[in-house]
Amino acid sequence: MRLSAFASSVALLAPLVLLAASPAAVAQDDSRAGKDELFALLASTEAGERARAYRLIGPGGANADMASVATRHLSKLLRTDIEAYETAESALLDLGPILSSTTAGRSLQKNVDKWEAARDKAVAAVSDETAWPSPGPTKPVGGPQKGAQKVTRELERAAKAFAKLDDPVREARGKLGTAEEQRARLDDLAARRLVIDERRERIEPLGGTAPKFEPAPLLMFELAQLLAEGKLAEAIELRGDLQGPDRVLFFCLYGQAMNEANEAADGAELDPGCHQAIERLNRLRMALGLLPYEVSKVLTDSLRGHLDEMREKRYFSHYSPDPARRTSQERARLLGWKSSTGENLSDAPPVKSIEIWLWDGGHGRIMFHPTFTWVGLSWNGAFSGMVIGGNESDANRIPRPDLLD
Repeated sequence: MRLSAFASSVALLAPLVLLAASPAAVAQDDSRAGKDELFALLASTEAGERARAYRLIGPGGANADMASVATRHLSKLLRTDIEAYETAESALLDLGPILSSTTAGRSLQKNVDKWEAARDKAVAAVSDETAWPSPGPTKPVGGPQKGAQKVTRELERAAKAFAKLDDPVREARGKLGTAEEQRARLDDLAARRLVIDERRERIEPLGGTAPKFEPAPLLMFELAQLLAEGKLAEAIELRGDLQGPDRVLFFCLYGQAMNEANEAADGAELDPGCHQAIERLNRLRMALGLLPYEVSKVLTDSLRGHLDEMREKRYFSHYSPDPARRTSQERARLLGWKSSTGENLSDAPPVKSIEIWLWDGGHGRIMFHPTFTWVGLSWNGAFSGMVIGGNESDANRIPRPDLLD
């Protein structure tokens, strides 16, 4: 009985002995729990939770134990984050390598040089009023005039050289997918960069060394995205002072975005064949380094009225018999236009008319006017024409800077 009672006493005391030994274990468990909480907070994608982690560490790593643990864990997280970023970045660059100067390299500069050489020759041919003269506003043109063949030849060479830059950009934009898909990629990379930068800033004051991180420049991708979203003014502001090939790439992106905007035609409801004519005309303009034309509803409507009048009254002239709307500028001003205009007319469909207007310097130089960047085109089955104009009167329109100087 005594042994049994003694054994019972030991049994009762044993838990007390174990309990008496537990404070260190509890402290260890608390420490483990604290570190686990710290790890979870540091790894969080929520800025507020990461801020809580830094408070646990204390300013300047005041909590030495936590700071040491945090430094090692932040380094591990950073390496993982950087690897994930580089994987996502590489996938984006693979979609549009020409939009990254780091991957496009020497071949891009070579194509830029070839285009600029061809462009300079084409500009010289178009600008030579002696070699490519104007027949005058009333003299009919029945075929290619003096110098037309050289101008056409130089234009085609410049356009071919420009296509070697423009077509890869167009292909890259196609691979990037919809504007929504591309925006999601860029936003994801931006969020990843933000977390990486924050962690790098936090680890260095704790005595740690942040892993190397050198993201590729994605400015051209961001500009392409803004243009795809129709945010031309934002893209122009963001581009800053681009240099070298990047400047030409933006020129390609801008021209493609403008052609896409012209598809909608700002409510101008262009006649059949006019979209193709504008795209053809803009490719020639850009081959010369000129801004592409943007469709104006005012100019289109004023031209359409004149073409319909010519058909109804059976005449063919820049000058209307109506004194109130005799010239293209007077007709445009009746609809609210306030700047100068120029006009080409033809009895051929729009695309064919572009070729006909290249027959002489007068009509040709209207198509290649360096500062007029608005256009109206129309075709009524009997006559077609184009009217160009300077800055539209609408104060809300986007400024049109010289993209290439």
